[in-house]
Amino acid sequence: MGFEQRSKLVLEQEGEAHEFELVQSPLTIGRGEGCDIVLQDTSVSRCHAELILMDGVWYLVEVTAKNGTYLNGREIKRAPLKPGDKLGFGGVELSFMAESKGSEVLFTESGLDETVMISAISADSADLLGGASPSGLGAGASQETNEWLLSMFHEAAESLLASDDLDEMFEVVLSLAFAHLPAQRACIGLCTGREDEVVIQLARGADPKDEGRITISSTITAKAIRERASVTYRDVEPDVVASESISKLNLTSIMCAPLCVDEEVLGVLYLDTRDADAPFEEDHLKVLTALAALSAVALRQAGMREEVNREQRLRDRLSRYSSHHVVDHLMRSDSESGELVPGMMSEEAVASVLFADLVGFTSISESMSAPEVTQLLNSVFARLTEVVFELGGTVDKFIGDEIMVFFGAPIAQEDHAERAVRCALRIQERLKDLSASSPEGVELAMSIGVNSGPVIVGDIGSPERKDYTVIGDTVNTAKRIETEVAGAGELVIGPETYALIQGSFTCEALEPSLLRGKQQPLQLYRVLPEPSDAERSG
Repeated sequence: MGFEQRSKLVLEQEGEAHEFELVQSPLTIGRGEGCDIVLQDTSVSRCHAELILMDGVWYLVEVTAKNGTYLNGREIKRAPLKPGDKLGFGGVELSFMAESKGSEVLFTESGLDETVMISAISADSADLLGGASPSGLGAGASQETNEWLLSMFHEAAESLLASDDLDEMFEVVLSLAFAHLPAQRACIGLCTGREDEVVIQLARGADPKDEGRITISSTITAKAIRERASVTYRDVEPDVVASESISKLNLTSIMCAPLCVDEEVLGVLYLDTRDADAPFEEDHLKVLTALAALSAVALRQAGMREEVNREQRLRDRLSRYSSHHVVDHLMRSDSESGELVPGMMSEEAVASVLFADLVGFTSISESMSAPEVTQLLNSVFARLTEVVFELGGTVDKFIGDEIMVFFGAPIAQEDHAERAVRCALRIQERLKDLSASSPEGVELAMSIGVNSGPVIVGDIGSPERKDYTVIGDTVNTAKRIETEVAGAGELVIGPETYALIQGSFTCEALEPSLLRGKQQPLQLYRVLPEPSDAERSG
């Protein structure tokens, strides 16, 4: 029977336990009815936090929490989760649990008794086999046995080092263990980062009388991890007195080898048997140690490949929105922090948002074929994207003949308003150049609106489709300035933007405008084009 990790949140309320299984990523948590996990409590914000699964680890990420988000009593913005963690959302606390599906793996108490360990092999030992064979032939093994050993480890290396899928790798490890060692049950676990603690990833060979449960000794696993050595226990040894917790398992013998690479213990490979006629011997432990060493190298390589693939996927994704300079900065931040890329999670920021719409493009496109329209738009947006990236902006999206851009995220920029205004003015200049060089004599002009203020920025959308974007009243106002006030070739900005850029650009005040959805008129400003070098010198 297999083993599969299953995670859930548990809410204890009025003596009852309410479980929320984590079946997709991301998951939103909050008071709002649209959240995946709804917590009906006034201390919880409408969209309080998110749970995101990345590289097999669940992360708790705060979104908009007025009363704070806590992990084990400590306020956090984002943090990885481990089994048993307590998650606080305002005044509501939930427990993060990870359990098995299939064979359930339990641990005995860790009452360490040194006499339990009758043998230990260092994970750093250069001569792991020393001529050993599963039949216990030792250094005097026949050529046939040595050829068998070479064949076994060639098979192990070939199978393990070629795999990128961790689940497949775990299956291979346990299959090899059963094929070449007299084990009745086996499991493989990975370290959690807490002292001597492992989480079982796969278990095999549960006896029917175990009723789907495999109980293993944390005494054995803890010593293997702590001492970085393979250890074994046999109850047939006359001088061995087992700890009470191990005796209750009714096992003939146990072996456990740490998965070690470069002084780091990644996990353990654990085998046991109840067969009194075939207990584990010293040579079996040597074989297990070598198999564990190969498994550890394969795990490390798989992790490195996955990290490279993850970084490339992230870089490709970021490159859709930002210039390569911004991407490089974000990737360095990710590497140094060891966390998800700052700014890619949903969070509050202060930014300037720009909407630019081609004026009269519908009538222009009526005289053009569909390929010609597409080619023209691609040409225009390619030039405009260059301008955005030159000034460190983020392209949010293209909506028909409109472009949405923001400054101030994912990297905070103190001069985000100035960048947005300068970007808008350069866009107008590029459009004039494009119009002048157009063989069809197409006159291109854009109405542009810019507004500054607080926004929610990050991955927003449904589980099936999420986009990196900004939302909030600041965004809505920028859009309405563009559609309701700005004319062809004009740049109009909101009062917050004007407060940040006044003195740097020439602006003229407009009549206060009552925008759709606003209760009070807004004082808006038109930004005038900057004089050319010729005009300045003249």
